Amino acid sequence: MTRISVIIPVFNEEKYIRKTLTALAQQTLKPTQIIVADDGSTDASSEIVGTFSGIQLLRLPQEKKAMIERVPAVLNAGSRLLDNFDYLAILDADTILESRYYEKLVAKLQNDRKVGIACGKLGGRAQTGLMFGLIPYVYGCNRLYTRDCWLQINSGYKIMKLVPVWDFYQTSALKCLAL
Repeated sequence: MTRISVIIPVFNEEKYIRKTLTALAQQTLKPTQIIVADDGSTDASSEIVGTFSGIQLLRLPQEKKAMIERVPAVLNAGSRLLDNFDYLAILDADTILESRYYEKLVAKLQNDRKVGIACGKLGGRAQTGLMFGLIPYVYGCNRLYTRDCWLQINSGYKIMKLVPVWDFYQTSALKCLAL
């Protein structure tokens, strides 16, 4: 059995979180663990998450810090709840995955054991930015990591300081190559 754990950082995502969690439930390769780390939302995000079964909701106190400082803390708090996993996904709370997303990524990772991080293509609005086009690069924060890669680049479970745009986090992991 392939064990996928998913951490979803949430802050005031009531507009999208229901669609995100519904799409996650419709995956052909279902996550075995879903952790939603709510970073002090003041909207109905946590209440919406509570309507879904089988999701671990971690409510964190609202911090008056910049997002770049909050996100590592949120991901670290979520990672402390991880069970035994083969793959770890970090998923944006406003992302709707196609139904075979994790099935396709796991197949790529299993096909090439040198690859440690994978992601799919982004749809919707046009994507721009200075980092795009660099090779290797895993776009956005909707990534799937092998267990070994996650532990290697995070010194166990602790997430290091992020670069100014957190979606670009871990773009240059030394031994974990992007697809």
